[in-house]
Amino acid sequence: MEKLKDFTGDDARGLTLVERMDKTGARFLAEGVVPVQQKLAESQFTEAIALLLKQTNPRFEEFRETIAAVNGFAVDAASRLVQTAAESARME
Repeated sequence: MEKLKDFTGDDARGLTLVERMDKTGARFLAEGVVPVQQKLAESQFTEAIALLLKQTNPRFEEFRETIAAVNGFAVDAASRLVQTAAESARME
């Protein structure tokens, strides 16, 4: 969690987004990827496809949306840093 603080600074919104990304990623793996892998390992291909459609794809979409939100936060934060640096350089 300390590394998240490095990324988000003191911005609670950023920390919340990164925590949400962590949770949706874990859910995607636990409820989406792992069950499909288990069915494939057991040669239960029809069940694997059903799980892929019912569980894996929706969990991936949640994860993808969260990644996009974190990316947007990072771009906004970087833009603010560049703007602050430019303003500081003008003052000197």
